[in-house]
Amino acid sequence: MARAHEPAPLSADGRRALRVPLVLGALALAATLCVPVAQYLDLSAPEDAGQRSLPVLVQGLEAQGRIAEEPDADRVADTRNLVAANILLRSGYLTRASVQADPVTKRPLYSLSIQPEVQACASVPPDSPTKPPLPFHQASDLAIAAVAVEKFNRHTVHRALEWALARSVLALTGRLPELSLGPAQIRPATVRRLVAAGFGGAQWRPLGQDEHALAQALGDECQALALATAILATQACTDCPDPAAHALQVYGGQRPRTEAVVDYVPIVRTMAAMWQ
Repeated sequence: MARAHEPAPLSADGRRALRVPLVLGALALAATLCVPVAQYLDLSAPEDAGQRSLPVLVQGLEAQGRIAEEPDADRVADTRNLVAANILLRSGYLTRASVQADPVTKRPLYSLSIQPEVQACASVPPDSPTKPPLPFHQASDLAIAAVAVEKFNRHTVHRALEWALARSVLALTGRLPELSLGPAQIRPATVRRLVAAGFGGAQWRPLGQDEHALAQALGDECQALALATAILATQACTDCPDPAAHALQVYGGQRPRTEAVVDYVPIVRTMAAMWQ
């Protein structure tokens, strides 16, 4: 049997010519994956100009074949609240935040106030269908929390490269690529389905007809919050025990649910409850 023809090795000039694009590609990939260190310790109290340290409780490791039978529910809740509060602090959505110890249990109690403008943004135009599977007022708080998580999880360089790719494809093809875009990480096809179903009425109708208008809406945080609210409201199940959790799973990309302290669904729901 004849052997397949093997390609000739690169010449020295060819190898030298590849150095620059390979180095630039590696730097771009590293910048995309480089997420700043999350600081989960310091939370400013309004009555104190300084900052107080909030320790994250750590579960003990197995020793000589023994492990804890059941996780400490209070410890899990305190850790989840701490993570949720810090994500909200970094979202830019709060007007004030404070923490104090419960006088009886000594556990931390958080007091957070969200910007009225943010809550106003996370509302769907009134001429939308009025009975989605999840009521808009419930979806609104979940949308604010979910968008805060999406913002927290993406580095500035990541966002810039994402939009550079999207705008390049739009300029070349006249259509946005099917990527999750903007602060809310929404796919263009999802918005088109919303518009086709009548959500947003006349205000959102151009988003189904003009790709440039759609790109602008996905990149505008206020409009993205409203779109996220509509998506969560419509993607909830109608015959399941927990429509809100189902909507969040779909929005987050069908992440499998686990018992982890920082699992996506409980973190988002914890955040949404912190300012109510």
